Amino acid sequence: MKKKSGALLMEPITRLAEKYNLVVIEDAAHSFPAQYKGQNIGTLSQLTVFSFYATKTITTGEGGMITTDNDEMAARMRIMRLHGISKDAWHLYTLRLRPEKLSITRADLIERLKDMGIGTSVHFIPLHLHPAVVLIAWSSFCNL
Repeated sequence: MKKKSGALLMEPITRLAEKYNLVVIEDAAHSFPAQYKGQNIGTLSQLTVFSFYATKTITTGEGGMITTDNDEMAARMRIMRLHGISKDAWHLYTLRLRPEKLSITRADLIERLKDMGIGTSVHFIPLHLHPAVVLIAWSSFCNL
């Protein structure tokens, strides 16, 4: 039995959305470069969401994108992606710290930068420091 694509349902979904004044948001995470009746996926609805996770058909390892031809929605999404901050309000720089070479802790560095009006954000806990990994490693060590 041939598996049917979700894109086959686009016409009734679009009719229903139009009837009730709804916005259709397509999930195209695994769809690129598919087409529906000669039209590229990503152009069928007002909004289409693509994922760039490692298992998807387009990948950057993380992230994604939303396509739209609606200028008002695009402007709102540009603001929302930065939690209401305009694109010119801040810049993102990645720093790799080598704690053994610092004369202060990472927490102290973050606090000093904050005192200077520089916001910081730690985007992940290194795996070897994650509480669950530490607990599993310690449990395994104790059972040797």
